[in-house]
Amino acid sequence: MIAYIAKKIGVGFLSGIGLGIGFLAVIFASETYFGGANDPESRTWEDDPPGLAITNHSTRPNMGQLTIVGEIENRSAFDWDTVWITAKILADDALVNNCEDTVRNLPANSTKGFEIRCYDVSGSGLPDNVRYELAIRTSVRPESE
Repeated sequence: MIAYIAKKIGVGFLSGIGLGIGFLAVIFASETYFGGANDPESRTWEDDPPGLAITNHSTRPNMGQLTIVGEIENRSAFDWDTVWITAKILADDALVNNCEDTVRNLPANSTKGFEIRCYDVSGSGLPDNVRYELAIRTSVRPESE
């Protein structure tokens, strides 16, 4: 009986080791094949990216939250994988909320729309002292460019 239990435990242990080695082989093969595309070090991260501009922005009225729509223009020669746009909601000079949106796959010399939804801030009937400020927080592009 003890030999039978030991055999089952041994088979389970060896199966687990084999499965773990298989997972590691798949991960290694995918990293080799895709060239580490998801590795942050294989990309260029910029906090003040050149050639990007926020244009044509406004608030969308009558929503349950404050919604800001606009466009981001890529006037540079780079393709951007990801661009983070932030909105600061201010009442006079006091910060009320921070909100953001992500724009993905922004080719060189192109424009894409964005929509930032700020919850906990009503989208209609705002006092005159409430305003927003938009900024491009960070952008990411492939290292090869």
